[in-house]
Amino acid sequence: MKKITVHKPNELVTLDYYVVGSFLSPATLLFYNYILFKVQEENTNEIILNGNDVSKILGFEKNNRLLETFLYVLLDSNVVSKDSRGKIWGAFNLISSFHYEDGDFYIEIPNRIFIAMTQKEELYYTTIHLLEQKALKNHYAMIFYEIFKKYENINIPIFDLIDLKDLTGTLAKYKDYRDFKRYVLIKGLDELNKMDLIYTYDFE
Repeated sequence: MKKITVHKPNELVTLDYYVVGSFLSPATLLFYNYILFKVQEENTNEIILNGNDVSKILGFEKNNRLLETFLYVLLDSNVVSKDSRGKIWGAFNLISSFHYEDGDFYIEIPNRIFIAMTQKEELYYTTIHLLEQKALKNHYAMIFYEIFKKYENINIPIFDLIDLKDLTGTLAKYKDYRDFKRYVLIKGLDELNKMDLIYTYDFE
């Protein structure tokens, strides 16, 4: 896989926004970031992806049905924005539409995302290296990877436990902190650390 870098709009990463709808598996998130890369590369919000080429590049089994499943998940997922009090004030889809024809997927992303990706200010982006992300299999490692990349040139902020659980989609799971630590923090960070991306945590 050649070096592929996507400058992902921070509104798809930051805590002020969160994804609701279908669960985004690591493979689905990787595929979505590749879609954003192609949007960025071709400077259009409507792209055509060959299923076999995508599977080869991302290391997936050559199965267009699998990619179709990922796209249905993305179509069913919304990015919801909220204010400092937690009140929802807007939402947009991760993709607008797709259809399949003769081995190719025709994919359209919302204009909101396309505009964000064509802005040039680095402040609005998190740089994601898909070759690194491709190696991650743990869902929480994927989430931590993107958050840490957002803050890699500055200090990573101190997160409240409730914010960290919101970020990882575990508000209704692992109510005991020991379980959250075991299944989310330790497993997610251990996978990142195997890639020589050394992260630790401290709980106060």
